[in-house]
Amino acid sequence: MSIEGDPALFAVAPFTYAGVRPGVDGLEFIIERVTHSYSKAGGLSTDIEGKAKAA
Repeated sequence: MSIEGDPALFAVAPFTYAGVRPGVDGLEFIIERVTHSYSKAGGLSTDIEGKAKAA
């Protein structure tokens, strides 16, 4: 997933969807990989890869 840049995110941190849509909001994940990038046109963006948190 790609989001507006958030330099505070890092691998192994928990992440919870919010404000996406019913059925997705509240799902918890553990971040496996984070890539931060910057461009003049788009500003800071953050790409996140993760797995669903075990219950």
